[in-house]
Amino acid sequence: MNTAIGELLDYFNGEEPSPALAKVVDALGQKNVRVISIELFSWLKRQQRFGHEKPLELKQQYTWCQELPLMLDQWQALSKLFVIDSGRCVFSESVPSAERDRIRSLVMERYQPVLRT
Repeated sequence: MNTAIGELLDYFNGEEPSPALAKVVDALGQKNVRVISIELFSWLKRQQRFGHEKPLELKQQYTWCQELPLMLDQWQALSKLFVIDSGRCVFSESVPSAERDRIRSLVMERYQPVLRT
C-alpha cells in the first residue's frame, strides 16, 4: 500500500512528519496541512460509509482547496494516489480498486477526530 496516507494519519494523530511530509508542512504550514488532511480523511470516510466514489469538490473560495493542488505537487507519493480533474479531487486511475478499498478502510480505522467543545 502507498504509505502517504499512513504518514498523513500518523502526523494527524500527533507523530512527527516523515521527511517528505515535513517539506510539505514547511511549505504550506501546519494548519493548512491539518485542514487538508481533515477534508481528505472525511471524504474517504464518506466513500467507505456510503459505498460510492463521489469526487471531492474543490471550491476556490476555501484556502484548503487552493492548497491541495500544491500539496499534491510537492508530495509525489500523495500525487500517485489523487489527481485534480475539473476542480475535483479523485483517485488516480492508476490506483487499483483493491488499493482504494484498503486506503478507505485504513482511514476508517485510524481517523477518529476528537470533538472539541
